[in-house]
Amino acid sequence: MLKMPLIITLICEIFLFLISQIFPDSIINLFPIYRDGFRSLLFSGFLTVGSFLFAVQAFIIIRLKESIFDQDWYQEEHIQDVIFHDACIDDYLIQLKNLTSLLFLSILFSVLTALMHLSIGLYPNFIASLLCISLSFFSFSLILFTLIQIKGNFDSWLKALDKIYRTKLQTKELAYRNNINSPTS
Repeated sequence: MLKMPLIITLICEIFLFLISQIFPDSIINLFPIYRDGFRSLLFSGFLTVGSFLFAVQAFIIIRLKESIFDQDWYQEEHIQDVIFHDACIDDYLIQLKNLTSLLFLSILFSVLTALMHLSIGLYPNFIASLLCISLSFFSFSLILFTLIQIKGNFDSWLKALDKIYRTKLQTKELAYRNNINSPTS
């Protein structure tokens, strides 16, 4: 679940390392730039994002459960997956459980990152600045990954709704055509 955010963080760290090798003087000046410009912005940004995710987490999870996982069509799809694709019957709510865990981790790392910028980020040291920036990369990529997972769940929901509405519209269209073609007495 955390592979993608870790890979993105690693790529960003490699990028910082390469810049430090190409322009060694620029990395030495990283702390003043971080202290004067980015630390307060990163602190307030991650604190805001963590608070927002905390506020909407329950709404997102409950809404997805009611709209997708409690529906008959989803239960039928899961039964078909169990029968035809060797899925585990216990995996009925696995997507929702994974999303809940991912939202929790995003909230945790957002608040942790904000606290790191407020505490360790105040220490006038290159390593402390690099640690805070690295944690920012990881938290940001974790938030993006969470957003992608939420979008995937909403896409599944909309696809199923489209299928349901298409069936209803086809039924109504057929009934309408039958009423037009039937002779009236």
